[in-house]
Amino acid sequence: MKKYLFIFSSAILITFSVYPFNLSFLSFIFFVPAIYGIYLTKDNRERLFLSLFFGISIFVLNFFWAIKTMEFYGKMPATISYLLGIPLSIYQTLPFIIFLFTFPYLFKKNIVLPAILFPLLTNLIPLIFPYSISSTLSSMPVFCKTAEIWGEWGLDFLIVLTNTLFFSCLINKNKKHLITAVLIILILPLYFFVSTSLNKEKPFSHLETVIIQPCIYDSNMPETKRDKFFQMLKKIEKNAENKVLIIPESSLPDDIERAEDREEIMSAILQQLNLKAILYNTLIQENNNVFNSEILLSRNSFDRYNKIHLMLFGEYFPLHFIIQKLPFPFANYENFTSGKIAKPLRFQNIKISTPICLEGIYQNFTSKLAKNSNLIVNPTDDEWFLSNKAKMLHFAQTRLKAVENRRYLITATNNGYTAIVNPDGRIVKDLKIDKEGYLIAKIPLLKGETIFQNIAGFLPYIFSLTFLLLFFLTWKNEKSNNS
Repeated sequence: MKKYLFIFSSAILITFSVYPFNLSFLSFIFFVPAIYGIYLTKDNRERLFLSLFFGISIFVLNFFWAIKTMEFYGKMPATISYLLGIPLSIYQTLPFIIFLFTFPYLFKKNIVLPAILFPLLTNLIPLIFPYSISSTLSSMPVFCKTAEIWGEWGLDFLIVLTNTLFFSCLINKNKKHLITAVLIILILPLYFFVSTSLNKEKPFSHLETVIIQPCIYDSNMPETKRDKFFQMLKKIEKNAENKVLIIPESSLPDDIERAEDREEIMSAILQQLNLKAILYNTLIQENNNVFNSEILLSRNSFDRYNKIHLMLFGEYFPLHFIIQKLPFPFANYENFTSGKIAKPLRFQNIKISTPICLEGIYQNFTSKLAKNSNLIVNPTDDEWFLSNKAKMLHFAQTRLKAVENRRYLITATNNGYTAIVNPDGRIVKDLKIDKEGYLIAKIPLLKGETIFQNIAGFLPYIFSLTFLLLFFLTWKNEKSNNS
């Protein structure tokens, strides 16, 4: 029982490190109780049960909203949703389960191996909702600035390494490891202050924006959705002139989104409000395909991006041609088509990258888009999550993309948490969850590149090769010592 308490203590510490508590500093110790409990366990079967308990505990405390989402949007009975929640919790937390199970073995070989393994697991396992533990640091930007060098890969590595060093100090009384862990924690804010003082890149231009959060819900009647949308446009009328209007995902009224003359309607809104441009999200049907698309419309141009990373079981279903024949409500859901070209949207001499909804948490993907753009806009409909905690978890990961790419980031949500984040990860302006309103902001546009943008594609190989090399060298040394 004592071992299970250690395991559960870590799950609680992880929970306290994120919204609504935001005790980010716990990131540097939250694994210690769990790895202590697992280290005391010699039996592999018991170790497996403890690891599974760890994953399920983290899921229950932090991803519980996924079960309610399946029930509400999948039109599933509550009992089936909770039954499906068991395999979902195991799969979704596989990185934690595998990490904990293998920790004693890897720790004895080389103290760095567990720290390399975790980011490999979170990035290479195709999770339904990808995540990184470095998002636990996002509410304290002073700890996140090194992300511009090595992204969430590096931050995850540092978090696990620090936890491992503290654990080593605990069981081996190794003062050198304690000093190393403390130095890592101190170096992070030191790098923040040095980097922000040295990086004096001036914006080449500014973009005047008005960002709306209309709080339009799926349960609203079509007439209500339309009224809310146009009431919001009425509110911004006096402040919209010569600005770019940013409309979040799922905010257009149904009759506009599905209209054949949608572009003409949006052009009329642009002219009526005397806007420079409108950036909006819509569904586009073409040749029996349905795309989740982001449109940048100005008086003289039209550009479009089709979402590439679709949400599993939300926007696409594997074997949909079979599923649609089943007598279940979710069988009638549209199966979206993935876009093929990752590109920023262009407006005059400005390029805006628009990773849609959960695309904003894919670090390598977003870095490719952001490298060729001057601003990141993440249009989102967080109503799917049915939980404020889930909405803020989404924002926490998206927030890191501002740091990784040294760009201003706008998270434009229909009813979640709308915010403007500067390249240091600080929130400049925001609208609280479910608060109907709008933001007016003059956004600096930047061109510079970060180290992470240039090496992001190589990091999976760097971490994989480093892990294999360290493992091989340790194994070779053990073999020579035993012979």
